[in-house]
Amino acid sequence: GGGAGAGEGEASAASTPSASSGAGGGRSAAGGSGAGGWRRYAEPPDVRVQLKYDECQVSVAATGLLHRRGYRKATGDAPLRETLAAACVLSSPLLRRLTVAEHSNEDLILWDPFCGSGGLLLEALGVLLGIAPGSPKARSFPFLEFPSHAGGAYEEVLSELEPTPHPALPRLRLLGSDISAEQVERAQRNFRRFERRSRSAGNASAADGAVPEEERDHRDDALPCAVDFHQGSPARVVQSLAGRPTMILTNVPYGVLSGTSLSSTPPRKQPRGGTSGGHAPPDPSPEGAAEAYAQLGRMLRQQKADWRGVFCVAASPDDLRQHTALEWTSELRFLNGSRWVDLLQWTGQTRPGEKRGDAAATGSSDRGGRRRR
Repeated sequence: GGGAGAGEGEASAASTPSASSGAGGGRSAAGGSGAGGWRRYAEPPDVRVQLKYDECQVSVAATGLLHRRGYRKATGDAPLRETLAAACVLSSPLLRRLTVAEHSNEDLILWDPFCGSGGLLLEALGVLLGIAPGSPKARSFPFLEFPSHAGGAYEEVLSELEPTPHPALPRLRLLGSDISAEQVERAQRNFRRFERRSRSAGNASAADGAVPEEERDHRDDALPCAVDFHQGSPARVVQSLAGRPTMILTNVPYGVLSGTSLSSTPPRKQPRGGTSGGHAPPDPSPEGAAEAYAQLGRMLRQQKADWRGVFCVAASPDDLRQHTALEWTSELRFLNGSRWVDLLQWTGQTRPGEKRGDAAATGSSDRGGRRRR
């Protein structure tokens, strides 16, 4: 799996592997081997020319943007970069919980109740399938056409990249839900694209781009676990998870514009019945985010599912604590775009001063929200 910052090839061409203007005996860096020379790569690579006094440096971006996996072309508001989503997956106890589920002879659900375009779940799936991030078997790079490229050695390395899925993966169900039908549709499209690319990772013809994704051989490559995306609010979807071992990993709505804090914004009153039907459009405002946090807190305190850990990426930990009325600890802090965010874990406890009834609902929980048996 990938981690935060892994393969960040977007800073500048000079920071990636490069080919000098002199390599190749006059072959054009942007032209490949003549007309149509860039057979494997959709576009010629970026070329950067830097002049300083009497020196000229020409750099060619050999790999493109490595943090892009290629499956996520449909995105929504404030998505996590793929590498950051992978870092959150690897910072969570998902792999350990899945191993425990196997030994306990039970299934596990990984649920993202604010799934957006599905990035967190799809990165989790890639990690569990053992697929290398941005697998070179499923994508191509400009350096494949460089005259200095050692094709034989490269193919030898590729032949050793065999995905090794987690042995307990058949016991896992990945579940994504969102109040927005448009977001769910995006997640489903990205998932279908992920499936095609993951199949290509084991298909030699994919590396040279000779066969379109839609026409590649897809026999005997069904995913070993269930993946579902549904429209609906967390309060609605959790009804189907009653008593089932469930871990939450989600990127909650930020609701922060120009530094505005949710703490000074009271939650907006919802119509009778709220949004449990899943048909109301999502509210991206601070008030909407505050209400989403409050609903999340109520859902967790009710303990309808057998929580095996609750992890939320949030831009304002204090706001999440206040509006969920729960205690959270920060497991990871990082920049998502220009905004600092935290990966927060629910301790299984309510905040001091909450009603006795609410505290009783979580009083028998240990760290991570799992009920003691």
